[in-house]
Order: sequence, then structure tokens, then C-alpha cells
Amino acid sequence: MPEPSKQPSVVALYGSERVTIIEELNALVEATGALADGGFDYAELDGRTATANEILDATATAPFLAERRTVVVRRAHKLDKVATTALAKALATVPDTALLILVVEPEDDLKDLSKDALVTAAAKVGMAIACASPQGAALVKQLMDRAKKGGSELSKPAAEELANLVSGSLTLA
Repeated sequence: MPEPSKQPSVVALYGSERVTIIEELNALVEATGALADGGFDYAELDGRTATANEILDATATAPFLAERRTVVVRRAHKLDKVATTALAKALATVPDTALLILVVEPEDDLKDLSKDALVTAAAKVGMAIACASPQGAALVKQLMDRAKKGGSELSKPAAEELANLVSGSLTLA
């Protein structure tokens, strides 16, 4: 994770693994310190109802106590077509005093979100982070590590069985 001052102004989190998206989002927000001191420097918008202007206005607000103002747009993939196009074109104008985090989750696990208009625009001007399930032995190891972190123990055969039961989905596991 880059230092807060070295982070890009725009980050898209996308992919089929909701647990990883949440963890990445939490790490980004925590790194900015935007929720400290009452959360004055944090705003969260919903792509189902937000407009491109509302999102850009939120990023244009100067930070009060934190180094940067953090604006999270959950369900960014739900922005209407006009708003998506306008926002994608305007991402380069997000100031360095802001961090805009676009959360793009699939409705269909088969959809290739790396080609989503907001994800590709964010990748050009900032960063796009793919959040996918680890596969095979990496998933088994992560399940075992997460159990240990939670104060439990998961044997390798049990972790392998769990990985098979949930068809390789960390979120379901």
C-alpha cells in the first residue's frame, strides 16, 4: 500500500471477491486518516443515486483535518450511462487533496470488470486493483492463515475441503 501522500487521487477496486474489496477499501481509507477526528474528511456516495457532479464536488471539497479528503463511491457500476461517461472523462481532474475510491462489484461473476469504463479510466489516471479469489494452494493457505488470525486452527485437509465446498470463493468460505 503506498504512503497516503504517494497514493494516486483515483483508485478503482473491482472484482468478484467482495472480502478482498472490503479489505482493500478499509486499508485505503485507514491510510488516509479520513475517519479520524469524527470523519470530517470522509464522504460515501452510492452509485445508484449519485451523479458525476456530486462525486466530483465531493472530491473538490478541501480536507479539514486529514491530509486528503476521501470519497468512496460504492456500487460505482450502477451509475447511469451519462454519469459514467462524464465521470470517466473527469477522473484526471480529481485534485491531489482527494482520494476517490470507486467500488465496482460484479452482478455476474463471468463479467470482465477490467474493461468497465470507470475501471479503465481509473487505471489510466490512478490505480485499478483487481480483487479476485486466490486459487488452489494459495486459497488453502489463506483460509488456514485467516483461521489462525481469528484464534482458531484449520488443518490443511479441512481447508482444502472448504475451498472445494465454496468453489474457490474466499467470500463464501
